Amino acid sequence: MSDIRIGDSLSLLDGEWVVEGMQGGCLRLWNVHSQQVQVLHVTALARLLAIPPRISPDVAGPRSFDTITDDEATEVAERARHVEEVIYGKPRGVESGRPEYDPETTGLLERQRRKAAELTESGQDVSPRTMRRWVEDYRHSGPAGLLDKRKNRSTNPLGSLDARVKDALVSVISRATNESTSTVKKLIVDAKAELLRRHPDEEVPVPSDSTLRRHIQVLTKGKFTTGNAANRRSAANAPKRMYSARPAIAPGHEVQVDSSPFDVLALGDDGKPLRAKLTIMLDKATQSIIATSVNVRGTKGVDLAFMLAQCLTPRPARPNAGELANENELRQMPWAVFLTGDELERCDLTRPFIKPQRIMTDNGMDYLSGTFLSACEMFGIDITRSAIRTPTDKPNVERAFHTIKTRFVEHLPGNTGGSVDRRGLKPEDDDLLDIHTLAELFDRWVSVVWQNMRHEALRDPVHPQVVHSPNSMYMAMFDMTGYVPVPLSQDDYIALLPTVERTIQLDGIQVNYRRYDSTHLHPYRLQPSGRAEAKGKWVVHYNPHNPAAVWVRDPETSAWIECPWMNKDAFDRPFSAAIRRKAREITAANGALGDPYSTQATIELIGQTKDAKADKARRDAAAQMERELAERAAKPFPKPATVMAVVAEPDDDDDEYEEFEIFDPRKAN
Repeated sequence: MSDIRIGDSLSLLDGEWVVEGMQGGCLRLWNVHSQQVQVLHVTALARLLAIPPRISPDVAGPRSFDTITDDEATEVAERARHVEEVIYGKPRGVESGRPEYDPETTGLLERQRRKAAELTESGQDVSPRTMRRWVEDYRHSGPAGLLDKRKNRSTNPLGSLDARVKDALVSVISRATNESTSTVKKLIVDAKAELLRRHPDEEVPVPSDSTLRRHIQVLTKGKFTTGNAANRRSAANAPKRMYSARPAIAPGHEVQVDSSPFDVLALGDDGKPLRAKLTIMLDKATQSIIATSVNVRGTKGVDLAFMLAQCLTPRPARPNAGELANENELRQMPWAVFLTGDELERCDLTRPFIKPQRIMTDNGMDYLSGTFLSACEMFGIDITRSAIRTPTDKPNVERAFHTIKTRFVEHLPGNTGGSVDRRGLKPEDDDLLDIHTLAELFDRWVSVVWQNMRHEALRDPVHPQVVHSPNSMYMAMFDMTGYVPVPLSQDDYIALLPTVERTIQLDGIQVNYRRYDSTHLHPYRLQPSGRAEAKGKWVVHYNPHNPAAVWVRDPETSAWIECPWMNKDAFDRPFSAAIRRKAREITAANGALGDPYSTQATIELIGQTKDAKADKARRDAAAQMERELAERAAKPFPKPATVMAVVAEPDDDDDEYEEFEIFDPRKAN
């Protein structure tokens, strides 16, 4: 660190100046050329110097000791003692030095020569030139200057590579982003071909294949060029700019929504294993999952409108919440096996319901549907679409899917692993859950685990060792919002449910082969609804996650008529799930006839019976005609096809019994 004294010359950005005086931290400077005088505070001097005093990154500094081992530190400390003896005549901390190194009687060059000879005699092989360099380094950087400079030397991996070869490699690597994964050998061949195409008449020095491999390894770092294709395309989608955060200052300020395949197989309504699909809404400020949708088809606008109803209605206030076909047979998961009913209810009560102010979506067609946009307009919710093919615009919800996969899906039967190389042998043979049970389990997992789990995105910025949970962050923000969102009533919640058009028959309403009925439907059985757009059918609202009931609006009172599932009691019996599972296995193994096939089998069976009866009638008629002709011609009767004889049972008391001969008509004459 240099010092400044009166009379020193300073090279500033605007010319040469001389220090004329100092007072109170200010410098009075005089310009050599313009004769101007200015007063400058010493704190501004460093940024005004033409060549500011800086420590070179290649020069070892005090922090370099943090990167070396204890043995290296000991070696440097011992070397510093010898250098200090050469410079000062004695090492630091020693009261008296040796006469041969006394600065009063011996010059610096002589002391350096003597120290080099001394170290060489001890087996270290140090020349006077090396000792002179050690002294210069010590005076410049202190003991840190005696470190091995090769460890602080910066290198450029592509410094020796010709710019034309580098451009060819970059072009080939860029083209491989959306192509099938290839090997490094193919990249080298393509790069050489690209080089010949770009510079046909030039002699470009091309390194060896092994050197090109090292350069390709540097250029493809983090790009997965020779790895997984999905990871390669995801890495290419990263924005080529500095990441900037959009702070969410309150619950609902920004809600991110996205859909992703659920890496688990579930049973659809037809009993066949299908890959489920998951859609979630995530509040960025609290990292709370405020709405979910699980189905075996693509997400539609009605599903998103139903998710808005979930956002605005607490779980305990939803009609038929948690009513499954058989609560006792609900699969026990590791995260809820020790929880009582009261604890589960407490988790539902502490789960926040948040009204979104702005929803961040991608550009999928389901988010552009009129149903979803109309529902957002009704509740005053703004829609913001992310940039095309830019998942980093909503990174929180993208990252949530990975956590769901590792914390929830791994514990489910039918887990597919997410890719072919992680898939089990036959996950479809597991005891799969039906789609309604899967949706219910996931919703409970959100209440019990996700909302009470520490999230990296909720790390305290001032105290980074403290990590918050979504519930704790919501409770902390709730008092700061200044308002309380009013939840939807059950009538409004039902109005946002998906709908189907059905007729009301004498035995009720049928939806997905399930029968629903209510005593309040009596006045409307076999009656048209009076709605022209529905062609006289009734609009039935249903919960896609819970088949326990459907709802029809009473045309007279405008109240909702709840119609329970009439077949629900059949599945509340003991072992009903095991019986249904066994029946599915038997049906799959033995087969069953559908309506067209059963009709054809019936026709064939009836036809076979008619043919057999006709054939027997023809045989009986022929035999009768033959007997009549024999009687008229006085000929013997035809021999019967089967000869029968009646033999009397012998008497146990009498050993003798009378034998009867078989009657022969030919001997009758």
